[in-house]
Amino acid sequence: MQERKIFIHDPLFGDLKYNPPNGDAFQWPSNDYACSFPFEYVEIYPNGNVGICCPQYNPVKIGNLLNETLFDIWNGVKVEAVRNSVLDGSYKYCSADHCPSIQHYHKIPEYIPGDGWNGPLRPKNEAWLEKLKNSNRRFPKVIHFALDRSCNLKCPSCRPEFYHSLYPDAYETCLTIIKNVFSSLCWTPHNEEITISLDGAGEVFHSELWRTAFDTMFPFTDLDKWPNIKFKICTNGTMLTPKYQEKYKKILQRAQYIEISVDAGDAESYAQTRIGGNWEQLWENLNYLYKNTVLPQDYTTWAWVFVLQNRNFRSFPEFRKKVNSYNEKKPREQIWKIMDWQSMGHEEFIEQAVWMKTHPLNEEYEKLRKDFKLP
Repeated sequence: MQERKIFIHDPLFGDLKYNPPNGDAFQWPSNDYACSFPFEYVEIYPNGNVGICCPQYNPVKIGNLLNETLFDIWNGVKVEAVRNSVLDGSYKYCSADHCPSIQHYHKIPEYIPGDGWNGPLRPKNEAWLEKLKNSNRRFPKVIHFALDRSCNLKCPSCRPEFYHSLYPDAYETCLTIIKNVFSSLCWTPHNEEITISLDGAGEVFHSELWRTAFDTMFPFTDLDKWPNIKFKICTNGTMLTPKYQEKYKKILQRAQYIEISVDAGDAESYAQTRIGGNWEQLWENLNYLYKNTVLPQDYTTWAWVFVLQNRNFRSFPEFRKKVNSYNEKKPREQIWKIMDWQSMGHEEFIEQAVWMKTHPLNEEYEKLRKDFKLP
């Protein structure tokens, strides 16, 4: 499969890879907005590299945890360069053509302290800039692990084949990375507010790596010593059985956010988008989660992800009905257009990108988009 990338050489970061735009370059008033990610957020990858955003939106790496501490990385010159590119409005390292926050900048509200908005991008005003400049610089506020690609599913929008487990060497490297992060964060009890996001690369409850960490490693084994460490859990939901929910109940009860990839409104669409999944098991798991974990926790929110594509867009009305059926604590909808993650051939991507104006079903999609206020 030929990789479609644009390569740009930067004096500080070296060669940076970007996805090409799917049309004309996106134009937006970048100087009027400021993104919080370089001030609050990191992503951690299996080779130890640390980024400040999804690499599809910003590919820079600000350090490596196999030879640097998280503290040194978070207070280094590379992350400062990214922060400056946000403050000066150049966004020189960001891909406006793919970042969903930038793409929807016109819908983003002004920053008002305490208003509950959790998106990274805001219109510049004095209060927002003051918040960014005074962010906790000792550690990131959000640490997103994307280490283990192992998963029980093979979703066409994500991967071309099953990837059931890490190779032994990769397992040991990733375990070292996790230990390095937590040895910095949890070397002593504290009450700092930190969110740990698990795991954006695969299915966290399928992962031998993460089950080992949950069962043997601080802070998971003694959460009371770190009362303000909370978790964002990324899962496809199929492994989140009642048995696992009971086993990892303390971690789930610390969930600040649970993001579940559903990607369908009916069993037929689910079979195409979530290959290897079980539609009935998914809803048994979600109903148990709703009744036993999510509702009692007033700080917990959950979201259902729907990646729009040719395989599933017609099932969206049924997906919306399911969302609305959980009326006491309705899940948040995370609706994304399918992206070219290089997991499929470009021709297949074009076939699935029903939102593109050139797609033969775009007119049908446009009607659905307007009726249901889709992206």
